[in-house]
Parts: sequence; C-alpha cells; structure tokens
Amino acid sequence: MSYGADGRVIGPTQEVIDERKRLDEEARVKLARERALTQQARDAERLAAERAEQALVNKKMQEDARAAWLANGGTEVEFVQHWPSLRVQLLQQKVVAAQEEERLDFARRLYDYGGKM
Repeated sequence: MSYGADGRVIGPTQEVIDERKRLDEEARVKLARERALTQQARDAERLAAERAEQALVNKKMQEDARAAWLANGGTEVEFVQHWPSLRVQLLQQKVVAAQEEERLDFARRLYDYGGKM
C-alpha cells in the first residue's frame, strides 16, 4: 500500500478493483474456451486420422480378398456380389485370431511366472 502526504491510503478505488476482477474473470473464461476448442480440434484430427487409417486397412483387405478370389477362378462380378459377406467373414476371422493370440500370450505369461499369477 502507498500513503499520500496526508496519510491516506493511495490506491485503486473499489470500482477499479471490481473492473480488474471482471477483466481477469473474462480472461480466464476466454482461455478456457480456447483450450476447449483446441482439444476439440485435436480430437477431430485424431478421429479423422483413425478413420483414414481404417479406410486404408479395409481397402487393403478388399484388394487382397479380390486378388485371392480371382486367382482361384472367381470373377470380378461374383466378387462384388459376395464382398459384403466375405468382409464379415474376414472380420470374424481377425477377431478369432486376436482372441487366440491373447490366450496364447496369457499362457506364455503364466508359464513365465511359473503358474503364479
């Protein structure tokens, strides 16, 4: 605090103090909004990247299945007709393979720990 020559406290008035508080609060709110928007943008970019990656995986799966279909005597028209059910079957096989890998991994860890899990 500062004191004037007459001994009175020199400082901001209550109006000035209240205005500073209001401006500080506005700045905090603005910063919080900007952070939220930045997080939303990052989330949107991550989701778009995940979708693009999944689209590439699906395209590769379809191309591989088409090549195998044609190599084994199937026609393009037949492949197009059967692709929806083939896709489901391929996805089911991937799920089963992943589950089997998890079981094997668990068994390996169990064996590594001497059965003490």
